[in-house]
Amino acid sequence: MDEEESDPDIGDEHIRILCSEVVSERLVTLQRSMDDAVGKSVKSAVETEAGSIASAFQRDFDSCFEKCQKDLQAFPGKLDQQIRNSVAPKLDELPREVTARCDDLKRDVLLVDQKVETHAKLLAEMQEQTTKLQSALVEANSARPAPKNLAGIIQFDRDTDPTIIKLNAGKLVSRQAVIEIIPPWLAEHNIEESNWNIDSPDHLSKMFTMRLTGAAGLASRRVQKLLSSLRLSSSSRREFEVAAQYGGAARLHVSGDKNPKQIKLELTGRKMRNKLQDIYGREQKISLTEIVIEVLPGREATRIMWNPGTIAKFGVSKETVVEAAQEIIQPDSGPAWCL
Repeated sequence: MDEEESDPDIGDEHIRILCSEVVSERLVTLQRSMDDAVGKSVKSAVETEAGSIASAFQRDFDSCFEKCQKDLQAFPGKLDQQIRNSVAPKLDELPREVTARCDDLKRDVLLVDQKVETHAKLLAEMQEQTTKLQSALVEANSARPAPKNLAGIIQFDRDTDPTIIKLNAGKLVSRQAVIEIIPPWLAEHNIEESNWNIDSPDHLSKMFTMRLTGAAGLASRRVQKLLSSLRLSSSSRREFEVAAQYGGAARLHVSGDKNPKQIKLELTGRKMRNKLQDIYGREQKISLTEIVIEVLPGREATRIMWNPGTIAKFGVSKETVVEAAQEIIQPDSGPAWCL
């Protein structure tokens, strides 16, 4: 007692501690009471508000659902009406448009049919013309021209045949040997084997005649084409050789048909030229065109006319020409001098 009374601060401190503990407990109890009260109020408020929100959402949902059902029920009718409003006019126009297009198509088909028919007629006419042309071509290629003046063969100045070519071997050769060497030459000019043939008096002969076929001048044009091809250049000609019957080779002389008058004229001219060149020298190139030779009617009559310009050019004399002509021409021909 005496100690307690002697230290009053210790008692006050104890009292303060006890008061502090009491106050703390009271505060904790009060806090709990307040938390419980606030929690119950908030929970109640939240539940009340949630119920209100749920009720409002349910009402909105029910209203929206009801509206959607009404819209769905009304949709087929609206769709049908829209289709009628937009498609019906076009459907009404469609039959007329289809009909118009069908009419146009029918007209086009009719025009095509008419053109096809016209072309078919033209084609038929062309085929007919082609057939006629082919037949005419075959006939023209294979036509055999009538021999020229057959009775004139023995005549001195008979008509010549422009459709034949003369082949002179100079030796006896077989016809088959001649036939074998001719085709390559003719093939170069597109002349088929059916368009020519070779004749001779006998199987073995020196003279052969090749006849070309072709109507309306075709045969004569073929002959001229072949004869022109013989000259390869100004100084060379194409030559043909064939085996002679009794050994060796024979050279074929190829020429067009000539009558005895033409042959005599050419031979006489060559002989006169050669004779005068022998007299005046080979350097004197006397041309046949400078010597005018006239074969008179009859087998023997010949007249030689000399160009005055040639006399001056070569310095020949009349006596020399007459003497040369008398050696060449038959004595009864009577060479004539003409200035």
